[in-house]
Amino acid sequence: MTEFDLVTLGEAMAVVRGADVGPLRPGFAARLSFAGAEATVAIAMSRLGHRAAWCGRLGTDPAGDMILGGLRGEGVDVSTVGREPDAPTGLLTRHQRVAGRTTVTYYRHGQAGSRLAPGDLPGSLLGSARLLHVTGITPALGETAARAVAEAAGLARAAGVTVSFDVNYRSRLWPPGKAGPVLAEHAARHAPPANPPSSKEFQMTDVSRRVFLRRTAAVGGGLLASAALASAAGRAARHR
Repeated sequence: MTEFDLVTLGEAMAVVRGADVGPLRPGFAARLSFAGAEATVAIAMSRLGHRAAWCGRLGTDPAGDMILGGLRGEGVDVSTVGREPDAPTGLLTRHQRVAGRTTVTYYRHGQAGSRLAPGDLPGSLLGSARLLHVTGITPALGETAARAVAEAAGLARAAGVTVSFDVNYRSRLWPPGKAGPVLAEHAARHAPPANPPSSKEFQMTDVSRRVFLRRTAAVGGGLLASAALASAAGRAARHR
Protein backbone atom coordinates (compact mmCIF):
# COMPACT_ATOMS: atom_id res chain seq x y z
CA MET A 1 0.00 0.00 0.00
CA THR A 2 1.34 3.45 -0.93
CA GLU A 3 2.24 5.48 2.16
CA PHE A 4 3.58 8.70 0.60
CA ASP A 5 2.67 10.58 -2.53
CA LEU A 6 6.08 12.25 -2.59
CA VAL A 7 9.46 11.53 -1.02
CA THR A 8 12.39 13.92 -1.43
CA LEU A 9 15.90 14.41 -0.06
CA GLY A 10 18.30 17.33 0.13
CA GLU A 11 19.52 20.15 2.33
CA ALA A 12 17.60 22.62 4.45
CA MET A 13 19.08 25.79 5.91
CA ALA A 14 18.15 28.40 8.47
CA VAL A 15 17.37 31.82 6.96
CA VAL A 16 17.93 35.24 8.49
CA ARG A 17 15.98 37.71 6.36
CA GLY A 18 16.45 41.44 6.88
CA ALA A 19 13.16 43.25 7.36
CA ASP A 20 14.44 46.70 6.39
CA VAL A 21 16.39 48.17 3.48
CA GLY A 22 20.06 48.80 4.14
CA PRO A 23 23.25 46.95 5.12
CA LEU A 24 23.18 44.50 8.00
CA ARG A 25 24.07 46.27 11.23
CA PRO A 26 23.52 45.93 15.00
CA GLY A 27 19.85 46.30 15.86
CA PHE A 28 18.79 45.54 12.27
CA ALA A 29 15.28 44.03 12.23
CA ALA A 30 15.26 40.48 10.85
CA ARG A 31 13.04 37.42 10.58
CA LEU A 32 14.12 33.83 11.15
CA SER A 33 12.83 31.04 8.93
CA PHE A 34 14.23 28.18 6.88
CA ALA A 35 14.64 27.23 3.23
CA GLY A 36 15.60 24.35 0.98
CA ALA A 37 14.45 23.50 -2.54
CA GLU A 38 13.36 19.97 -1.73
CA ALA A 39 11.87 20.85 1.66
CA THR A 40 9.89 23.64 0.02
CA VAL A 41 8.42 21.18 -2.48
CA ALA A 42 7.52 18.77 0.34
CA ILE A 43 5.74 21.57 2.23
CA ALA A 44 3.87 22.74 -0.86
CA MET A 45 2.79 19.19 -1.69
CA SER A 46 1.53 18.73 1.87
CA ARG A 47 -0.44 21.96 1.61
CA LEU A 48 -1.96 20.67 -1.62
CA GLY A 49 -3.26 17.66 0.28
CA HIS A 50 -0.58 15.12 -0.64
CA ARG A 51 1.41 12.97 1.77
CA ALA A 52 5.06 14.07 1.70
CA ALA A 53 8.31 13.00 3.38
CA TRP A 54 11.67 14.82 3.46
CA CYS A 55 15.04 13.23 4.21
CA GLY A 56 18.24 15.11 5.03
CA ARG A 57 20.77 15.86 7.73
CA LEU A 58 20.63 18.71 10.23
CA GLY A 59 22.88 19.84 13.02
CA THR A 60 22.05 19.05 16.62
CA ASP A 61 21.43 22.73 17.24
CA PRO A 62 18.52 25.18 17.63
CA ALA A 63 18.45 25.86 13.89
CA GLY A 64 18.02 22.16 13.19
CA ASP A 65 15.30 21.95 15.83
CA MET A 66 13.50 24.88 14.20
CA ILE A 67 13.59 23.26 10.76
CA LEU A 68 12.36 19.90 12.05
CA GLY A 69 9.55 21.56 13.97
CA GLY A 70 8.59 23.67 10.97
CA LEU A 71 8.42 20.66 8.65
CA ARG A 72 6.42 18.64 11.16
CA GLY A 73 4.07 21.56 11.59
CA GLU A 74 3.46 21.56 7.85
CA GLY A 75 2.55 17.86 7.93
CA VAL A 76 5.79 16.65 6.33
CA ASP A 77 7.20 13.33 7.57
CA VAL A 78 10.77 13.73 8.92
CA SER A 79 11.22 10.30 10.48
CA THR A 80 14.38 9.59 8.44
CA VAL A 81 16.17 12.89 9.12
CA GLY A 82 19.65 12.48 10.63
CA ARG A 83 21.22 14.82 13.21
CA GLU A 84 24.91 15.74 13.27
CA PRO A 85 26.37 16.70 16.67
CA ASP A 86 29.65 17.96 15.18
CA ALA A 87 28.35 19.82 12.12
CA PRO A 88 26.10 22.89 12.16
CA THR A 89 22.88 23.38 10.27
CA GLY A 90 23.50 25.53 7.19
CA LEU A 91 22.61 29.22 7.19
CA LEU A 92 21.85 31.92 4.66
CA THR A 93 21.28 35.62 5.15
CA ARG A 94 19.10 37.67 2.83
CA HIS A 95 18.62 41.44 2.84
CA GLN A 96 18.13 44.42 0.56
CA ARG A 97 21.31 46.46 0.77
CA VAL A 98 19.61 49.06 -1.43
CA ALA A 99 16.01 49.15 -2.64
CA GLY A 100 15.41 46.57 -5.34
CA ARG A 101 18.79 44.83 -4.88
CA THR A 102 18.76 41.69 -2.73
CA THR A 103 21.98 40.25 -1.32
CA VAL A 104 22.06 36.56 -0.39
CA THR A 105 25.01 35.01 1.46
CA TYR A 106 25.31 31.27 2.06
CA TYR A 107 27.18 29.62 4.93
CA ARG A 108 27.47 26.05 3.68
CA HIS A 109 31.05 25.01 4.44
CA GLY A 110 31.08 21.94 6.68
CA GLN A 111 27.33 22.10 7.23
CA ALA A 112 25.35 19.03 8.22
CA GLY A 113 23.32 18.88 5.01
CA SER A 114 26.42 18.19 2.93
CA ARG A 115 26.92 14.91 4.84
CA LEU A 116 23.91 13.31 3.21
CA ALA A 117 25.06 9.84 2.14
CA PRO A 118 23.86 6.67 0.42
CA GLY A 119 21.59 4.70 2.73
CA ASP A 120 20.14 7.79 4.43
CA LEU A 121 16.91 7.31 2.50
CA PRO A 122 15.68 3.77 3.26
CA GLY A 123 14.59 1.63 0.35
CA SER A 124 11.44 0.76 2.28
CA LEU A 125 10.45 4.42 2.33
CA LEU A 126 11.10 4.78 -1.40
CA GLY A 127 9.10 1.66 -2.09
CA SER A 128 6.11 3.20 -0.34
CA ALA A 129 6.15 6.34 -2.49
CA ARG A 130 4.44 7.33 -5.72
CA LEU A 131 7.04 9.95 -6.63
CA LEU A 132 10.67 10.70 -5.75
CA HIS A 133 11.69 14.34 -6.23
CA VAL A 134 15.37 15.32 -6.47
CA THR A 135 17.22 18.43 -7.61
CA GLY A 136 20.58 19.44 -9.05
CA ILE A 137 21.49 21.24 -5.83
CA THR A 138 22.15 18.15 -3.72
CA PRO A 139 24.77 16.52 -6.02
CA ALA A 140 26.73 19.79 -5.83
CA LEU A 141 27.07 19.59 -2.04
CA GLY A 142 29.68 16.85 -2.09
CA GLU A 143 30.59 13.36 -3.26
CA THR A 144 28.50 11.46 -0.71
CA ALA A 145 25.48 13.69 -1.32
CA ALA A 146 25.80 13.11 -5.07
CA ARG A 147 25.93 9.35 -4.53
CA ALA A 148 22.91 9.56 -2.23
CA VAL A 149 20.85 11.15 -4.99
CA ALA A 150 22.02 8.62 -7.57
CA GLU A 151 21.27 5.72 -5.22
CA ALA A 152 17.83 7.04 -4.33
CA ALA A 153 16.92 7.51 -7.99
CA GLY A 154 18.16 4.02 -8.84
CA LEU A 155 16.21 2.40 -6.01
CA ALA A 156 13.11 4.34 -6.99
CA ARG A 157 13.30 3.24 -10.62
CA ALA A 158 13.87 -0.37 -9.56
CA ALA A 159 10.75 -0.16 -7.39
CA GLY A 160 8.69 1.32 -10.21
CA VAL A 161 8.53 4.74 -8.53
CA THR A 162 8.46 7.76 -10.82
CA VAL A 163 11.36 10.21 -10.45
CA SER A 164 11.09 13.96 -10.99
CA PHE A 165 14.27 15.98 -11.42
CA ASP A 166 14.57 19.76 -11.08
CA VAL A 167 17.88 20.87 -12.62
CA ASN A 168 18.04 23.94 -10.33
CA TYR A 169 21.61 24.84 -11.32
CA ARG A 170 23.45 26.99 -8.77
CA SER A 171 26.62 28.62 -10.07
CA ARG A 172 27.84 29.37 -6.53
CA LEU A 173 28.05 25.64 -5.82
CA TRP A 174 29.83 24.44 -8.98
CA PRO A 175 30.88 25.77 -12.39
CA PRO A 176 28.97 24.83 -15.58
CA GLY A 177 31.81 22.63 -16.82
CA LYS A 178 31.59 20.43 -13.73
CA ALA A 179 27.83 20.60 -13.29
CA GLY A 180 26.90 20.00 -16.93
CA PRO A 181 27.85 16.31 -17.25
CA VAL A 182 26.31 15.41 -13.88
CA LEU A 183 23.04 17.25 -14.52
CA ALA A 184 22.81 15.93 -18.08
CA GLU A 185 23.24 12.35 -16.83
CA HIS A 186 20.51 12.77 -14.22
CA ALA A 187 18.15 14.41 -16.70
CA ALA A 188 18.79 11.71 -19.31
CA ARG A 189 17.93 9.00 -16.80
CA HIS A 190 14.67 10.68 -15.84
CA ALA A 191 13.66 11.89 -19.32
CA PRO A 192 11.19 10.00 -21.49
CA PRO A 193 13.07 7.95 -24.12
CA ALA A 194 11.59 10.00 -26.98
CA ASN A 195 12.71 13.31 -25.47
CA PRO A 196 16.29 13.09 -24.12
CA PRO A 197 17.96 16.36 -23.07
CA SER A 198 20.49 17.96 -25.37
CA SER A 199 24.04 18.07 -24.05
CA LYS A 200 24.24 21.69 -25.18
CA GLU A 201 21.39 22.55 -22.84
CA PHE A 202 23.62 21.79 -19.88
CA GLN A 203 26.65 23.67 -21.19
CA MET A 204 24.84 26.99 -20.79
CA THR A 205 26.02 29.37 -18.10
CA ASP A 206 22.52 30.09 -16.79
CA VAL A 207 20.25 27.07 -16.51
CA SER A 208 18.97 27.99 -13.08
CA ARG A 209 15.40 28.50 -14.32
CA ARG A 210 15.19 25.20 -16.21
CA VAL A 211 13.02 22.51 -14.70
CA PHE A 212 13.19 19.00 -16.10
CA LEU A 213 10.46 16.59 -14.98
CA ARG A 214 10.00 13.10 -16.25
CA ARG A 215 6.61 13.01 -17.94
CA THR A 216 4.79 9.76 -17.40
CA ALA A 217 1.29 8.50 -16.73
CA ALA A 218 2.52 5.94 -14.24
CA VAL A 219 1.24 7.91 -11.25
CA GLY A 220 -1.25 10.13 -13.06
CA GLY A 221 -0.79 13.65 -14.37
CA GLY A 222 -2.23 15.31 -11.29
CA LEU A 223 0.63 14.37 -8.94
CA LEU A 224 3.34 15.46 -11.38
CA ALA A 225 1.47 18.68 -12.02
CA SER A 226 1.37 19.28 -8.28
CA ALA A 227 5.12 18.63 -7.98
CA ALA A 228 5.87 21.03 -10.82
CA LEU A 229 3.62 23.65 -9.27
CA ALA A 230 5.26 23.19 -5.88
CA SER A 231 8.74 23.54 -7.39
CA ALA A 232 7.78 26.65 -9.33
CA ALA A 233 6.16 28.18 -6.26
CA GLY A 234 9.31 27.58 -4.25
CA ARG A 235 11.42 29.31 -6.90
CA ALA A 236 9.10 32.30 -6.96
CA ALA A 237 9.30 32.62 -3.18
CA ARG A 238 13.11 32.45 -3.20
CA HIS A 239 13.48 35.13 -5.86
CA ARG A 240 11.15 37.76 -4.39
